[in-house]
Amino acid sequence: MYTLSIIIPVYNSEKYLPHLLTQLEQLDRKKIEIIFVDDGSNDGSKNIIKKAIRKNIKYIYQKNSGAPSARNKGLMESEGKYVYFIDSDDLLNLYGLKKNIQYLENKIHLDVLIANFEYVDSSNSSFIYENFVYSDLPKKNEACHLSPIPGNKIYRKKYLLDNNIYFFNVRIGQDLNFFLKAIDSASIIEYCNESIYRYFIRENSISTSYDSRIADIILSIDNAENCCNTIDKTTFNAIKYTHFNYQLTKVPKIKQKDQQRYVVKKLTDSIKKIPRKDAINNCNCKILFCNFIRRKILEFKYL
Repeated sequence: MYTLSIIIPVYNSEKYLPHLLTQLEQLDRKKIEIIFVDDGSNDGSKNIIKKAIRKNIKYIYQKNSGAPSARNKGLMESEGKYVYFIDSDDLLNLYGLKKNIQYLENKIHLDVLIANFEYVDSSNSSFIYENFVYSDLPKKNEACHLSPIPGNKIYRKKYLLDNNIYFFNVRIGQDLNFFLKAIDSASIIEYCNESIYRYFIRENSISTSYDSRIADIILSIDNAENCCNTIDKTTFNAIKYTHFNYQLTKVPKIKQKDQQRYVVKKLTDSIKKIPRKDAINNCNCKILFCNFIRRKILEFKYL
């Protein structure tokens, strides 16, 4: 059995795959399985991956169904004790990842390992995102407020399958939905201060292209809340407050006026349902006031 399966959904990634493959080739072939799930690419992605195929590298093709479906497919096909989900247009921090793979080899029942990662902008400037914002070992309700991106988290496969944890097919908030359900069910969570991932913020990517779909963050969090048993209601209200306000900041970048109005209406109506005490308990007053003013400006402008 492999120690780790790295699962990579691919969609028209020919520009980025060569650099990522160069990194992947530096990992131990006996310990690491690499699974590319091609989500219906129509560029040269398939040919690039096929040239790199070897015993520990799998190529799986599926009709275009979205990243959640591709990740779930990779999870089911994986043979590693642990699974690690990354994006095809990002890169690894090999030193940190190798160190954590070695650490995982001696672990038996660790459910979730959360590491640090780097944000890299279009000018190639980067900073490390620190997970330890609360304490060295955050409680579950505190961990829920960490960044939900998959690239700095490693999960035990059996634990995911036993708890029926998969990526939810929603257009926005897929990572958040998965992370909340994973944290909720986990018995053993550990944190490390090594950066293992480089997350690139690219213009015109799916994550920076905005339309009415951003209102689906409501569906994403509601689904996670319905599936979770140990994360309390107050924490979920704080999560909603944070992420709904964050999605509101994207409204000016939506091109269609009717879609702008739709998003503002959906999100502001949902925010108004959140008890103020839950927001106050989890935000400092300055942030709370700024969010309130921004929301009122958007309501005045678009409704």
